[in-house]
Amino acid sequence: MADELRRGILAGTWAVGAKLPTNAQLSAETGLSLTTLRRAFDELGETEVVGRR
Repeated sequence: MADELRRGILAGTWAVGAKLPTNAQLSAETGLSLTTLRRAFDELGETEVVGRR
């Protein structure tokens, strides 16, 4: 999932500084668990692709 999110961000699906969908929204869209999505966002945060506020 982290790779899919990274590709979407780099492709411009979400503008720089824009809010990404919430874990709950992504879970509903993809069918993935919240734990899996949290791990994906954690991985993206570690590589500084996304930041949390």
